[in-house]
Amino acid sequence: MAARKKPAGGGTKKSPAELEKLLRDDPNTAALAKELDVTLEEYVKQVLQFAAHPELEPQLIVVDDDDLRSEGFQPADSEAMGQYLVELAAVADAGKGSGFSAAKKARVALPEPPPATATGSKPGLAEDVAKARKGRGKA
Repeated sequence: MAARKKPAGGGTKKSPAELEKLLRDDPNTAALAKELDVTLEEYVKQVLQFAAHPELEPQLIVVDDDDLRSEGFQPADSEAMGQYLVELAAVADAGKGSGFSAAKKARVALPEPPPATATGSKPGLAEDVAKARKGRGKA
């Protein structure tokens, strides 16, 4: 099994000043800030906020449809979003499987056949069979 790399921070608890220095020295930090279209200072501030308070959840930002269009995004209308949710629920239900994919059911049990009895056998049958075999050279 391959050894896992230690995180950039070395895995030990760092002070906020040390974390900020690590973030600013990491070339990925600037690239991520640019990708997210925020300043380096804003990005570092947010990372430090979540590092200091890991129980916090990122905020959901609601943007007006006109603002999205001005940024070059086409927002989904409520009909399309409703249809998407219906299709998503159908896919989730389909993923649960059908009755055919459940564990195999027990096979049908056949009743036990009645035991063979010699009550209806022909007297002397065993001798007749023995004679017939001798005639073929099998006894």
